[in-house]
This record gives sequence, structure tokens and C-alpha cells, in this order.
Amino acid sequence: MVRPVAQTELSEPVFLYLRTPPRLVTLTLLAGLSSLATNLMLPSLPHMAAYFHAPYGLMHLAVSLYLALSAVLQIAIGPISDRFGRRPVLLGGLVLFLLATLGTLLAPNVAVLAFWMVQAVVSVGMALSRAVARDMVEGSRAASMIGYVTMG
Repeated sequence: MVRPVAQTELSEPVFLYLRTPPRLVTLTLLAGLSSLATNLMLPSLPHMAAYFHAPYGLMHLAVSLYLALSAVLQIAIGPISDRFGRRPVLLGGLVLFLLATLGTLLAPNVAVLAFWMVQAVVSVGMALSRAVARDMVEGSRAASMIGYVTMG
């Protein structure tokens, strides 16, 4: 049986140790992944409309659906992560995002593509990266860290 080690017992953070707090770079990448997904989708809308032989306005509904799901998920993610922990919710959200990304890549029509807009679950990274930064440090250091995460 593995005995949990208190952070004070470790001389420095250990790679992939479950009790090691994430680095600023990791939190910044998690926050930026949500923006990246949106910024990749928007310029490709005309090509997506042509590929699916769908009206351009219908493709805009995919963007609206993505943003609406992202907003709803950001409200729900906080209480869920309070209940189950930040790390499991972040990892679960990233796994769901990767599965949904595969679904959007393999979508044969616009209806299936719209279903896979659950890809918006990547907003878990945006919401929880700031919460993790606030959990790790206090006061002005937390404000500074959240600023760096948001800026990234």
C-alpha cells in the first residue's frame, strides 16, 4: 500500500505525483485550449458549409450551440469540481473533449456535427485553471497567477 506523502515531506515537486500542484504553464495551456478550439472553428465555417453542403447560416448555429454549451458547462463545472475534485474533473473533461473532437472529425453530416458540439466541455480547462491557481496560492500572488493564466 502506498502511503500518501505530504507536500512538505518532498524536497521538490515530483513528476506525475498526484499531490504535486500543476505548473503555471500547464494551467495556461488548459485555459488556452478552449480559446484554441473556438478560434480554429470560426475561420473554417465556410469550408465546413461547403463540405457538408449546408447553408452558411446553419453552420453559424454550430458556433452558437458550442458557445451556449460552454456557458452552461462553466456554471456547472464549479460545483462538480467542488464535489469530485479539480484533477478528476479536468482529466475527465479533457478525455471527453478528445472523444468529441474525434466525433466532429468523423461527422458525416451537420446533424452529427451538432451532436458532437459537446466538444465545448473543453471549457472545463478555462474555468478550473483559474480555480486551481486560486487554490494553490493566496492574495496578490493568486491574482498575479490568474492574470498570467488568463493572458495566456
